Amino acid sequence: MLGIFATLIVVAIGAALFVLPIKSWMHQRDQLATRAGELVTLDAANNQLQTEVNRLQTPGGIKEAAREEIDYVEKGEQRITVLPVGPASTNLPAGWPYDLVTTIVAIRQAEAVAAGTVNSTPISAAVAPATTSVSAVPAQP
Repeated sequence: MLGIFATLIVVAIGAALFVLPIKSWMHQRDQLATRAGELVTLDAANNQLQTEVNRLQTPGGIKEAAREEIDYVEKGEQRITVLPVGPASTNLPAGWPYDLVTTIVAIRQAEAVAAGTVNSTPISAAVAPATTSVSAVPAQP
């Protein structure tokens, strides 16, 4: 009985000295690999941001940012806003070829909503934003 008890104590001490530290070391190694991957991603994002900052510190970058952000127009240019064409209607007549098209559109919309690529708004209710272009056409007096 004393031998079994002594063996159990030796096994418990061995587990405390070897198994638990190795298990902890392996867990820390996994965490370190995860953090290293996050560091690579953050470094890439920082490099992209630094590139953008460097571009915006040039006269051309400042001009481009002003055009995009506040619709800056230089003297002699005219800003033209073009409204987008509304979405195509999905209200088709009943009948052989149109029923098939209506079914295909409904299936594709359901797949897009399920995939999370499109909101659940029907096609006919969606409206695209306006686009602005600047041309070098002299402004009208």
